[in-house]
Amino acid sequence: MPIVDGKYEAKIGTTFATVEEGITEIKRMVQKSRRIRISNIPMRLLEELKPLLKDKDLMIILPMNEKPTEELKKLAPMATTKARIYVDYKGQEANSGSISFANIVFNIAWLNDK
Repeated sequence: MPIVDGKYEAKIGTTFATVEEGITEIKRMVQKSRRIRISNIPMRLLEELKPLLKDKDLMIILPMNEKPTEELKKLAPMATTKARIYVDYKGQEANSGSISFANIVFNIAWLNDK
């Protein structure tokens, strides 16, 4: 943990103004990272990231009831979650997933593949 003005300091979160801003930052991190762990993110987002994931130290856990494509199987070891993981987002049950890098974790809440 860094020390600022003689005190420990840690940033624990950022909420992006738009989904697009968050996805842009995730893509930037994917491009510059070697090790990535993906867990329970929407398949649509995984498809969007797929071209950037080649040649990475990668592990993927798919959302419940999703099946890996042959193309995904070639990218990384694959598993499927056996539990529904969700958060309360503005009164709705939103699925919860994450993309983890060496120094940062993006937590993703999503409804109906969005």
